[in-house]
Amino acid sequence: MDPITAEGHSLLHPEMHLPESELPPLLPSMAIEGLPTMQQSMYLPEAEKLLMTYAERWQIVSLESFFLLGLSLTGFIHSGVISVDRLVAMAILYGILFVVDDLFIDSPNDILLGQYGIAPSIRNSPDQIKEYLDKVLNEIFGQKSKPLPSSANPVEMIFWEVGHDILRLSNPEWFDTFVDGINEWFQASISSHADIVSGHNLCVQDLKSYSSMRAGNFGGTFIQLLQEFASNCYLSEELRSLPFMLEAKNAATMHMAFVNDIYSYHKESMQEENPRNLITVLMASEAKTFVQAVHAAIGLANLHARTILNLEMKTSNSAVQRHLQGLKELIAGQLYYSTVQERYRHPDSFFPELRVVIASPPIASHSTNGESPGQAHNTPAGVPLPIGQTVSLIPGP
Repeated sequence: MDPITAEGHSLLHPEMHLPESELPPLLPSMAIEGLPTMQQSMYLPEAEKLLMTYAERWQIVSLESFFLLGLSLTGFIHSGVISVDRLVAMAILYGILFVVDDLFIDSPNDILLGQYGIAPSIRNSPDQIKEYLDKVLNEIFGQKSKPLPSSANPVEMIFWEVGHDILRLSNPEWFDTFVDGINEWFQASISSHADIVSGHNLCVQDLKSYSSMRAGNFGGTFIQLLQEFASNCYLSEELRSLPFMLEAKNAATMHMAFVNDIYSYHKESMQEENPRNLITVLMASEAKTFVQAVHAAIGLANLHARTILNLEMKTSNSAVQRHLQGLKELIAGQLYYSTVQERYRHPDSFFPELRVVIASPPIASHSTNGESPGQAHNTPAGVPLPIGQTVSLIPGP
């Protein structure tokens, strides 16, 4: 499917006069029994202050919003994080990954590239993007470039500093595995980007090809490794590679990817003309209407969530049970984050519940008196919490 053709355009822009009564309510349809209720990290207020101080150091206007986005995500999906410094490190990493994703793939902008000290020519081809990000993510973030060159731009400096902090707070063996996970994500992202810009569109031909691509370019591997980092409880490589655990890992990845596709459908179809979306693929390859595709997408997401719930019932290993609980918190957190995140809201959204734009609500102010490390704040499923904001633990120069 080519989004530029008339057929492709109609798939990306279905008629707005939809039978809305036939659309399923998003959150109630996916907050299935067995998933945790909505939670945010208790450390969000302190983390926000730290992050805003860190953002001021760079004097880049857009960076603050990316960091706030990263903190919002981190506060939901890693709600049980055991310390503020871990929360801040993850928020900075997610924030700078949002920067990279938007600058090179989703929303390329030469002015923004210049603000971050990146030559626009790097974006001329997927190969040039790959070469640059390979250096940034493997050499710089992976702590192989020491000391960091004085010519490093803000993106490179932030990646180096947050990589240094994550390594300091974890262990070398896990960190190497984590860097491999980051590289897996970026290689898959560049590959799918190249497929689209070349006009081949092989990754959006049908559900099978799309799922295979999405399993890599969503970043499920490194996100799940960050759940280990958040709790400071690390799986052995032997345990992590067991078929049982790989099944759980795949289910969590696909659930998060499909939930992201559902909530970002308007952003991707109407604003970015991006055919890489589950709903668009189901409409194109299976001749489904928009309403049918939404129902099918929700069904697929719930199928992956139930896979994790079913696996949880099959093990008595305490380490595995703890890990599966972490995966449940991860996928539930991403669902709740998507529900309240302004990034996915628009007055013209196809989904009625996403048409109300939240105007920069304040971060939830929670007292930490008497609470244990890692204790999260609970809210019944379906009740949106204020959007969290971001923080950084890295000290200034």
